[in-house]
Amino acid sequence: MAEGDCAVCHPGDDPTKPFAVQGDGSTVCLVCHEDKSDEPDVHAPVADGECLTCHDPHTSRQDNLLVEASRPLCTMCHDDIGDQLVMPSQHEPATEDCLTCHSGHGLLAKKLLRTDTNDLCETCHDDVAPGPDDKDVHPPVSEGTCTDCHSPHGSLNPSLTVENRIDLCTSCHDDARGWRVVKAAHLPVKVGQCNECHEPHKSTNSHLLKTSPDELCKTCHGEMMEGLETHTVHPPFGEGECTTCHAPHGSDNDGMLVENQAAVCGMCHDVADASEPATTVHQPVADGQCTSCHSPHHTAQASLLVDKPERLCLSCHTDLKDRMATGTVHPPAEEDCLTCHVPHAAGNRKLLAETAPTLCLGCHDGDDAAFKTKHLGLTGEKINCVMCHDPHVGSENSLIKQKQHDPFTSGDCSICHTNVEEGDE
Repeated sequence: MAEGDCAVCHPGDDPTKPFAVQGDGSTVCLVCHEDKSDEPDVHAPVADGECLTCHDPHTSRQDNLLVEASRPLCTMCHDDIGDQLVMPSQHEPATEDCLTCHSGHGLLAKKLLRTDTNDLCETCHDDVAPGPDDKDVHPPVSEGTCTDCHSPHGSLNPSLTVENRIDLCTSCHDDARGWRVVKAAHLPVKVGQCNECHEPHKSTNSHLLKTSPDELCKTCHGEMMEGLETHTVHPPFGEGECTTCHAPHGSDNDGMLVENQAAVCGMCHDVADASEPATTVHQPVADGQCTSCHSPHHTAQASLLVDKPERLCLSCHTDLKDRMATGTVHPPAEEDCLTCHVPHAAGNRKLLAETAPTLCLGCHDGDDAAFKTKHLGLTGEKINCVMCHDPHVGSENSLIKQKQHDPFTSGDCSICHTNVEEGDE
């Protein structure tokens, strides 16, 4: 046609039919073009010799003399693909030119693709191909085909995935479905956004993580990691080992802990073991609630306490706080409860580090003459201090307990007691 040789197709043998062609169907086309109709599993118009279904024999505005642009032409028959091409997520080559990926004369077994699926995809998406630095490659990428996860034409889901992400991922990772219904599910898991943390194709990190675990957690929990330079930092937190304590997808424990709080802390700290033979166990320890007093990450206080000891203790011991507001306060009680008490468990009542008078004599000189004068001549070792003194708050007169025996109130101990000389009982 381009050369003006109409006789190649129209011999003009019959003057009454000057434009008659020299054969039916594809016969004329095959004068010049290779016959592929005998090949198995070819495109139906090719097999049926219906070349003019797709091609104009004379002229066209389209490449390859197509009767229309490839998209409207192909979707005349493949109307299911046409429906996909108007979905929210569309494959750009499919919307523009079907022949970018397909050959009109190719094999149906290969979906008329110009080459194998993965090789075809990588002609544009070469960043998906595994490289030498990748530690982890997703099995569908290394062993399967791209269309295991992606629709090649259009999809209702982002990134052309064949299903929403949670259904897609759980089609292989069946344990992931259970993560969504645990007591404490990680938000990306709960809302089905696995790709918030994982790369879908390959990664230079284990478990297909987008970056190293500590950096990955920072992307959402960055504010938690500020101010570490001046704080006491829990070693697993400071070293970025978040998964030492937390399950990354979710768990049935508060805070996504890998086990209950007491068991998690007990992996490194022997508090639970130390409390077993104790006379007194601090209630948060007994309840396994270490974070009632300690921050699991970092804090401005020593020993990872969530507040200064005197304020922290009084947040539970409110009755003592009220009393301290109106009386004379024992300095250790006002400054640091841990001067006299141990925080977890003790062999003494009331979590005391030592019993009286040993504990009291750590600050008070029981051999001082003035001391003995006030205590019937007895040294401190022979006195049970808390029989008369309140260890936390009392009257202005030496923390004496507020409810007093009348002779004691008058200061005349001799009514009941006689002075005891040194060495006497």
